[in-house]
Parts: sequence; C-alpha cells; structure tokens
Amino acid sequence: MSQQRKKDHLSLIGKSIIKACQQDKRFHYEPLFSSPGEVQDCDLSLNFLGKHFAAPLWISSITGGYQEGEKLNQIFALLCREFELGMSTGSIRPLLNDSKRKKSFDLRPLLGKERPFYLNIGIAQIEELLASKELARLTDIISDLDADGLVIHINPLQELMQEEGDCYKRAPLSLLEEFLVEVPSVKTIVKEVGQGFGPRSLEALLHLPLVAIEFAALGGSNFAKLEMQRRESSAFLDWQNLSYLGATNEQMLNCFKRLRNSSENMTRCENIIISGGINSFLDGFFWLERVSCPALYGMAQQILQWSLEGEKFALERMKNHIWGLKIAKSFLSLNEDELG
Repeated sequence: MSQQRKKDHLSLIGKSIIKACQQDKRFHYEPLFSSPGEVQDCDLSLNFLGKHFAAPLWISSITGGYQEGEKLNQIFALLCREFELGMSTGSIRPLLNDSKRKKSFDLRPLLGKERPFYLNIGIAQIEELLASKELARLTDIISDLDADGLVIHINPLQELMQEEGDCYKRAPLSLLEEFLVEVPSVKTIVKEVGQGFGPRSLEALLHLPLVAIEFAALGGSNFAKLEMQRRESSAFLDWQNLSYLGATNEQMLNCFKRLRNSSENMTRCENIIISGGINSFLDGFFWLERVSCPALYGMAQQILQWSLEGEKFALERMKNHIWGLKIAKSFLSLNEDELG
C-alpha cells in the first residue's frame, strides 16, 4: 500500500500545485490545536427554533407542489432526517385551492417529529387571506401537515417582473403586522427571494415578533432575474439592471449587528438564517463565525443540484459537506485583517 501511495504521489505531483494567488484569504490555517482523530467528534450542534440541529444548515423553500417536485421534497426531508437539520417547503399556495396537492408537502412522516419543519407562503397570499378573513384556511394547513410554523416570502421585485405576477396592494410591513396580530401563535420566519433586505426593512423586521429572519441576500439565485428571462428579450434588456439591486450578506450582517448592539433599539427577533451565494462549507463557516447569535446558513441551489442527481448522490454530498465543516471548525480561524 505504501509503495502504491508513493507511486501515486509521483504521478500526481505536477497536478497538485496550488499557487499563492489562489489562497483563500478569509481564514488562518492553524494546524497545531486539533488532530485528525478529533475531527469526527467535532461538535457542530446547536438549538435553533426550539429544536436540536446536529449541524447549522437549513434547507430553504426550494420547490412547491408540482408533480416533479414531490420526489425532490422527499429527498430534502430525508437529508434533514439523516443529518438532523431543518427545512421549509416551497410555496404551499397550491394547497389553498386544491387539497389534493397535499402529498407533495406531507413530509412530517418522513422527517420525524423532532425535525424543524416550516411551510412557505408568499406575502401576496397573506394579503388575500387577510382581506377575505380566511386565515383559518392557512392555520388549518399548518396543523394538518404538523408543521412547526410558517415562512413568509417577500418578493415585490419578482412579482413585478412576472407577466402573471401578483401585484398586492398593501405594503408588506403592514400585512406582516396585521398577520402577526391575527395569528400570534404561528411561529413565523420572513425571507426575501434573492435581493435581501435594506437597512430600513431589516430594522423593521427585527422589531416584529418573528422567530427568525432569512436574508436570501443578493449573491445567489435571483428570482427577479429568473422572471425577466422568462419574458420577451426586450423586457430583459430594458430591466436587467434591476436584478443587480439589493443587499449582500455582508451588508445585512453588518446592519444586523449594529441594530442589535444599539442601546436605542430593543430588537425582538434574535435569530437569523444567512443565505444567498453560499456555495460551500467554507462559505457557511465564514458567515457563521461572524455572528454571535443563534444562526444557520442555507445553500438552496447546491442542495437542489445534489438532489436532482438522486437520493444516494445527495446523501453522499451532504455527508461530505458536513465533514468539511468539521474540518473547518477544527483547523481554521477568521483572518480579521482581511475583514477590515
């Protein structure tokens, strides 16, 4: 075995060069304080949303109730159960009008009772249910699917880019405030869909009785751009610069810290899910190391790509991802000089 290893080294050495300019400057590598044998026992666990997570990952609102999405949702639920994570579904809007679509969202039996499980709905549907005084339809679905709570997505730019978009009439903040008064028992998370939240919006959310805020920041999947690409080319050419607007994780996290540390602000929401442009365990580790509150990270695009390859592939990639996160926690620290 040793002879083969040496032979491999000699044949691969030319392909194994890393140039100094390729250094990931976000981190210091510190090899003296942990051993390879300790990596397996590295503890990534935390309590979030009142439940135990074995690792700080969130599978966030990827797909809703269309036929091909049913198998994907089952794979997401399996990943959550196997690695003790949490998830939210895609939009349950189809269920509001057709109870036969329930199967795609009925994931609690696969997840198990202990896994955090949230449903997702748009702010446009919240406006409709408030106006018709039919919020009970929504709370009945939450109860029927044995979900822990609700994720409400805020997406005005996406709606405006859709030819069939929902142009809700009231400002999202007003709708959220009324919703939270009407159904205070529903644990509620608010997220964007790829543009993030500016300072005023983030401050307003922090003062609401939410259980968490998901950034869904600029830098990852962008649903405004996606909707533009579905339209005629002239609309995309005229409006494409709108997709570059928004707030990055860096901007939102700095704002979040500033607001929480201000003696003038008594924030009510203390938990965050950092998402938008997180593509690896090093990205996730980087952001989590920069917060001092309960936090998770989401990387919907990567998890979707794994799951499209099938259950076995997704399980293997998630296993490798979490192992990489343990290595990072064992041997890396933030390079504060690079953070400024």
